[in-house]
Amino acid sequence: MLPSSATISAAASGVIPADTRTSITNVDAVGAYPISTFTWMIIYKEQNYSDRSKEQAEATLDLLKYILSDEVQNITSEVHYAPLPAKTKELNMTNLKTVTYDGVAILQ
Repeated sequence: MLPSSATISAAASGVIPADTRTSITNVDAVGAYPISTFTWMIIYKEQNYSDRSKEQAEATLDLLKYILSDEVQNITSEVHYAPLPAKTKELNMTNLKTVTYDGVAILQ
């Protein structure tokens, strides 16, 4: 099996828990490249910290939402990344909707 966008995306096509904490290395998915991994971005669930403004928090979520968009996912192969499967994008969007500023969800 050779590494490619398709074989790496295949590795990410298996069951992923709601919190998305998982490994896709050596998964049993059909057509999966064995040495695959996600690129992680970790943010605070509560974005009001260290004098951070609401605008900064909104900009962070806008960036992450953009990264998960079809527009970006459709060009990931051009920059040597593999597109995320739809379910993975959906789980990540669900998790982003739990991020708050002063306890209020930023994304609606």
